[in-house]
This record gives sequence, C-alpha cells and structure tokens, in this order.
Amino acid sequence: MDPLSRLVERLWWFTSGGDPVPLLDDAALEDSQAVVRAALRPGADGFEVLDREAVAFAALAHWCRYTALPKGLCEGDYMHSLSLSQAIGFDDPGQITVAVQVGKQRVGLDTVDVAAAWARHVATRFDQSGDVEELVSATDYLRARITVLPDPRLLDAFAEVMYRRYVARPDQVWVLEEAVAAARRALGQTAEDDPRRDGRIHALGAVLAARDAATAPGEAAELLRALVSRTAEDDPGLPSYLLALSRTLPESDELYDVLTRAMEVTADPGLEMLVRYVGVLPSRAPLKVLGVRRAIITKMPAVHPDRSLHLVALADVLRIAGHGDEAIELLRSEDVRGPWRARALMVLSSALGTRFEERGAPADLDDAVSLAREADGLGDDLTVRATLALALLRRFEHRRGPSDLAESLRHLRDVTARADGDYPSLPSWRSNLAAALAFDGPASADEAIDVLRDADHGEGLALALVRRGKAGDLEEAVEVLRAVADGTPDDQPRKVVRLCNLGEALRVNAERRNDPAVLNDAVRVQREALDRCAPGSPERAWVLGSLASALLDRFARTHHLRDRADAVTALRAAVAHTPAPVGERTASAMRLGGIGAETGDAEAALAGFGGVVDLLPALLADGMARADHEHLLGSWQSLGNDAAAWALSAGKPERALELLERSRLLLSGGGEAFLDVGERTVVVVNVSRYRCDALVVSSAGVRVIPLRELTFADVTAKAHVFLGAQARLETRPLPLPEKVTLLDQVRETLDWLWRTTASPVLDALAPLPPRIWWSPTGLLSVLPLHAAGAYAGESVLDRVVSSYAGSLRMFARDGVERPAGSALVVAVPEAVGLPALHGVDEEVHAVQRAVPATVLRGSEATLAAVTAALADHDVVHFACHATQNVADPADTGIVLHDGKLDLAAIAAVPGGAHLAFLSACRTGAGAVDVPDEALHVAAGFQVAGFRHVVGTLWSVEDQSAAAFTTAVYARLTGGSALDPARTAFAVHEATLLARAQDRFDPMRWAQWFHSGP
Repeated sequence: MDPLSRLVERLWWFTSGGDPVPLLDDAALEDSQAVVRAALRPGADGFEVLDREAVAFAALAHWCRYTALPKGLCEGDYMHSLSLSQAIGFDDPGQITVAVQVGKQRVGLDTVDVAAAWARHVATRFDQSGDVEELVSATDYLRARITVLPDPRLLDAFAEVMYRRYVARPDQVWVLEEAVAAARRALGQTAEDDPRRDGRIHALGAVLAARDAATAPGEAAELLRALVSRTAEDDPGLPSYLLALSRTLPESDELYDVLTRAMEVTADPGLEMLVRYVGVLPSRAPLKVLGVRRAIITKMPAVHPDRSLHLVALADVLRIAGHGDEAIELLRSEDVRGPWRARALMVLSSALGTRFEERGAPADLDDAVSLAREADGLGDDLTVRATLALALLRRFEHRRGPSDLAESLRHLRDVTARADGDYPSLPSWRSNLAAALAFDGPASADEAIDVLRDADHGEGLALALVRRGKAGDLEEAVEVLRAVADGTPDDQPRKVVRLCNLGEALRVNAERRNDPAVLNDAVRVQREALDRCAPGSPERAWVLGSLASALLDRFARTHHLRDRADAVTALRAAVAHTPAPVGERTASAMRLGGIGAETGDAEAALAGFGGVVDLLPALLADGMARADHEHLLGSWQSLGNDAAAWALSAGKPERALELLERSRLLLSGGGEAFLDVGERTVVVVNVSRYRCDALVVSSAGVRVIPLRELTFADVTAKAHVFLGAQARLETRPLPLPEKVTLLDQVRETLDWLWRTTASPVLDALAPLPPRIWWSPTGLLSVLPLHAAGAYAGESVLDRVVSSYAGSLRMFARDGVERPAGSALVVAVPEAVGLPALHGVDEEVHAVQRAVPATVLRGSEATLAAVTAALADHDVVHFACHATQNVADPADTGIVLHDGKLDLAAIAAVPGGAHLAFLSACRTGAGAVDVPDEALHVAAGFQVAGFRHVVGTLWSVEDQSAAAFTTAVYARLTGGSALDPARTAFAVHEATLLARAQDRFDPMRWAQWFHSGP
C-alpha cells in the first residue's frame, strides 16, 4: 500500500470511529511527508501543486492531529495544516472538502468530519480521565461552529459532549437542555430513510431520559409509549418505535417486556436490538442468552469495533452452557486481539480446563496454563490472575508439580488481598486459596482456616479443620459436614462429595478419640458415598481411596482380614479408574504397593508400584517444568526397581524388565519398553530394598540371577563412599597418607562390586560370551562395574569386554555398521577459568592418523560452528573441558570457545553418526538424585542418535587422556579404515594397557567406558 492510501485509511479510521491512534504514530508523519514530497514540487516562486487532492489529504491529516493532541504538542501540526491549505488556495483547513474512496463508494470528508471525530475523541478521553476542562473547550468550539454551520454531524457531536458535561457536573441541568435541543435539531434534519436516523433517535432518547430524570421524569418515555400504543402490530415502524422506547427506559421488567415485544414483531432484528436485548436476559430468561449471542455474532461485521467484546461473551456463554468444544473452536478461529484479548484467553483457558476435567487430555491442561499465563501478562486483571491460579492448581492436583502449587498460592494470595470485600468472585477465590493451602501441608492449616472464616465458607472451613486435626476442630467439623451432607438432595452430584468429606472427618475424629463406633460410622458413610457415585465419575477414585483409608484404620484396630482385603480391592479399583485425575490414581497406587509390600502380597505390591510406573508418562507431561520432572522422579527414586522386585517375586521376569524400562530415561523422551536385544547378552542389575537381582536378557529370553550378597543399603553406602573418595582424590595437591587411604576405599569398592555383583553374574553365564552389556540401575549406575575386581586377583576386565546400555531402547535403533569416512575434531586447549589442556594436539594427531578429519581448534570451536558441522561427519571427537552441574543437571555440557554445548543442544543434534569420543572430564557422571535418568553428556549423544559413545565417569588427567585416545584410535583402525563396530574392544584393550601401567591407582584407568550396540 502506498503512503497516500495509508494516509487515507488513517483518516477514515479517525473520522468514522474517533480513533486517533493511527494518525498519532511516527509512521503517520512519515506517510504525510511522503505524500507532500510527491504532490508538491519546489520552484522559483514557491511550490507547484502536482496533486491537489493529495495535498488536501495531508492538510486534513495534520488538522486531525491538531485536534487530537493535547495543548503544547499540537502547534506544529496546526502550522503544517495551515500552510498546506494555503498552498491549494484555502485560507484555513476548515474550507477543505475531499472525497475518500472506501470500497466502491466515495465518501465526503471535510473538517466537519474532523470536528465530529475530535469531539468523540474528547468524550472518550473524558470517560477515561474525567478531564472536564477539555469538555468545556470542546463544547465552546462546537457551539461556535454550529452557529455558522448547523450541520447534523456537528449537532450530534455537540449533544454527545454536552451530555458528558452533565455527567461531570449533574447540578448543571441547563447543559442537558442544550444537548436535547441539539439532538432534536439533528434528528429534524435527518430523513426517515437516512441510516443515521436510528442513531439520532437513540441519542435524543438518551439525553431526554437524562433530562427527564433530572427535571420532569417521563417525557421521553411517555411520548414513545403513546406512539407505541397507537401503532398496529403489523406497522413496519413498530420495531423502531419499541427500540426507541427501550433507549429511554432503565433496567426494569418494562424494559425486558419492551425488548421482548420488539424481538417478536421484528422479522430480522438489527444488531442494536440484539445487543440491547441480550443485556436484559441473564436475570430474566437465561436460556435465551445463547441464541441471542449467536445471532449478534452472525450479524456483526468482522470489522465492527465491538465484535471482540461480543465474541468473548458468546464463548463464555457457550462454556457455561456446556458447549466447551464450540467455545474453544470459536476463540481459536477468531484470534481476538486488542483490549479484549486477555479476556478471550481467560475464557479459552477456562474452557480447556473444564474439558480436561471431562476427558483428561494432558495438552488441554498445559494449554490452559499457558493461555492464562499469556493473558496475565497483558495487564493487571484480578479475574485473569485468578484464572491462572486455578489452572496451575488444577495441574498440580493432577501432576503434583511443586512449582505449580507455589505459583498458584502466590497468585491466589495476591487476588484475595487486593479484591474489595464485595467483589463477586472473592468467596470462590478464597475457597481456591484454602484448597491450595491444604495441599501445602500442615504448616499452612492455620492460614487456610483464617481464609475460610473470612469467606464465611462453612463447608470449606470444616474440611480445613479436619486437616488441622485438633480435637475441638474435629467435633465442629463433623457437625457442620453432617448438616451439609444431610441437607443436600439425593439427586445432586455434590451429595457424593459431601458424604465423602463427612466420612473422612469421622475417620480422623475416630482416630483422635480412639472411638471404634465413630470409625464404623466413617466406613458406613464412605460406603454410602461409593454406592451413590456414578461408575464413570472422576470422583470415584477419590471416594474409593477414602473408603480404603477408613477400612485400613479399622483393620489396624480389629485385625479383621476382610477389612484389609476390601481396602486392597478399593485401591485396585481406584488405580484402574481412568476418568480420575492421574495424581489421584497415582496416590492410590502408591498406597496399594505399600500394603502389598508390608504384607508380602506380591500381586498387590506389583499392582500398586507397577501401576505408578505405568502412570508416570501421564504425570510427566510436556507442560510440566523440568525442575518438577526431576523433583517427582527424585521423590520416587527406586520406584521402578521396587516394582520390578515385586514382579520377580510374583514370578514375572518379563514384567519386571518392562517396568524397569518404562521407569528409566523418562526425561529423555523414554517410557516405552523395548525388550529385543538380538544376539547380545545384556545384564540389567535391579537394586531394590526388597531384593536385588540380575536380569540377563538374550535371545533365549529373560533369566533371573538372584544377587543375595547385594543389598540396597550397601549400594547406597558404597556409592556415597566411592563418590566422596573420588571427589577428594581430584583435589590437588593431596597428602600422600590421605591419598593412600582414599585409594584403598576405591579398591575396596571395586572388590565389593566383584564379590556381590559381577562375579555371581559371570559365574552363572556359562559359556561366557566375549562381550556383555551392563545396564545397572539406581546408585549402582554411578559405579564402574566394568572395572570390578579384586586388587591382585580376577576382574571383569580379565574375563569379558564390557559396554553399557542406559536402556534396552538403545538397541531399537540397531543398524548396519560401516567404516567411518570422516571425523570432526573439536579441540579447545584453553577456556576461561579452566586449566590449559596440553595434550590436545596429541589427540588431534591421533584422530588424523586414523581417519580424514576436520579440526575446529580454539577460537574456531564456537557453538554455531560445532553444531553446524556435527551432522556432516561419521566420527566426532571432543578434546575439551566438560562441566557437570549437580544442582541443575540440564546445565551439564562441553565447554567450547564461546559457550557451553549443553544437554538440550546435544539432544538437538541430527543423529546418525557412528561414534562420539568424549575426551573430557565426567562426561558419563550422572545426577545422584535421579541416577536412572542418565543426565550426562554421554547419554545426551546416545539419545541424539550416536551409535557408539566413549566417555568418562570422573576426571581424567590431560596426558592420560592423550595416551588413552592414541591407544583407542590405533585399535579402531588396525591398519585399515576406522571401524566404529570395534569401539568396545578398542576401549577394553586401551583400558587393559592403562591398568598395566598403574594397577595400584584405578582412578587413572577405570573411568573410561563404552556405551552403544
């Protein structure tokens, strides 16, 4: 669009809608200047006008800016407008008239339009700021213009501005008289068929109604009532008379009746009638609201300034009426912008939240949070912020992410503190705050009770009193909850919830009072709640869990096995109830597993702990913060191991292996089991507090080797001793006696690994295959199983070639091995704040001798250069520093010249390369809190698709790394092309060579490992 067209469009928006913004930005000035440069050509005697109409448009644009800008900012625009007007033969801009092309019509545009638009702008500014002085100036200006030129447009504007003056100063009734006179005069100059007539009737009715209220009530209404009463039902003018009458009436039954009759006698109601009608429906005929709202949107043009308002209103009505899918589709298709966007996002978030409760789609839950968060960022609206808080609370209830609860609490405390006491939504916000506080634990119980007392929320207060658990609280709570439950009709859905709440209060009270009769009453009430609960209700799992709690309490008192059996049955049903929130089902599964473990019931323990593992992918959905992922996995560390242990006790080794696979590498997109390992022999070592076993997976199936000398407690203790010794040994300098003691601890750990784990496995595997893939779990994964052995005796290294598999899913991407054609070497000998690496060049030469290589060294090794080159080579070799962030494992990565290649960047690398050789410190050291997640650099390359990875479990000395690298690459080639399929054997042989040089110090040779097929 050229500058002139844009300027015309800006003028049209101002004069038709009073919106000055398009004319007030810098782009408008640039367009005006461009138009003037093209329309005026400087000459010896002044300017030659090349395009008279274009100059007129520019003059009007500056005149509009002059009228819209506040004093002190508009004088320049006035001078520009005056000089341009004079250039085309006018003494002042008020004499200019041009025609604007709008669609196929040419609409007159002159300073009358400008003056009217300016008046509307002043009125709008008054509504926002209350500045009466500008109103007075506007009315004085318009009065003077009307004296000379009584144009209806000026009369309209004058009536509107005078009406605002009356609003500002209700004691000045004479102002209304002038407004009425101007509105009458404008209407008198308007033909019956003029499309502006209805608007002028409306304007006259408004000022008449205001004048009537202040002086002689009823003049306007009485005139129109009389007109309506003498008009026949089939008179085509009746609808407009009824509409005019409605404009004079306040909110009342008469207004509803008048508008209802207008709708009935109008074959095709106009937009104004629909809008006025929908305003009186909610309190009198709510069932009609949806239909009228639909009709408004159907009739309203896409460019109508109020379309967004009515679109959001329709979506909200659809949501409330149970048409959530239609509301969601409507708001997503329209993409509301401008001042109503926040409210549109809020309604969309609420609709998605409701749909999640109905169907359980995780994407809806996450979208509800993200949309509400976007809406909250657009302003400071308490209702929007409360919607965000509720979306976060809902997600916490289903996934238990601590950051969701913390943020929800923060927002709910904010909105309840800032809302006025009569704010209509304040009671529900307080209830939500109390619910969030209940999840926050006992420390927040007092605050929750205070909030609910302020809200006068008897039922919620009673529940909070139950959670606090004091003796006096419980008696009060039971009394309130019993009254609430008894007072709820049997056909109301809340009956089930209230019975369940009463049952829980009775259970806690029975425990406090040590009263078996009250406990029996609790069981009775919970059974009644379950009987009343619909089979597909989302609350059913919660009711089942509450019943189980009461039954287990009674079992603890009476030892009647039937109660425990019924509790187990209830918990099994809760776990299997798919309509329920995932968090509710998970809690029941954990309790079921605990009961089974306590009683030695392998099937129940497996159903419980295995059920949690099966639900983990739903809990760890994409919308949850990574910190919450890690928190949940950390809090359930060894859960998969315990589930697998009970599967083994139940005689189900394949199920045990499946559970281990499903519970590992969840942060890397895992979760599905893959049990086909081909012709390999994979040893999965399961470490659980209940039992420890090796599951040998091969083409023959799954074989279980019990590890009777291995215990969960020993693994935990040995891992911490080993890691502590390892960290201390990396300190420089270290006193010799202390170093000897620490090395003794390291060698003792390797000997213990041999006796309890490696030796029993290797002895049971007869005949022993030449190569084994170790897949340890839990804290065993931080120890070097491949280096297990007695100091002066037999070891794993002497009996078998070892590789590691973080998960059996690694073998799902099996493919044909082929020689490597090229390598990328990333060498960073110096990095800020880290020691220089003097053996880097030796490593570079070792790679270059084995395969054609591209070298990125020093300042060439940037993040951009490295990531761009990774996909173009079969082998990548890093000779750099690496870092591990224990507090935030995701921050772990390889140090390059200009930054860190972290785990997220590694995961984004296009996969398919054959070998990643990570000659850097701790590239295979994971996080102790979530050891089964393999949050380290080596696993990152494996997940990215690199078939073979060579890494380190702890620090490696610079020169040792160079020597090891040289040995590995020499064995990868064997005098011919580099063969990645030999990587495991090359690492094994290089490790044997390094051990032969210093067997006393495993810290110098046991850190290297291979992972891959």
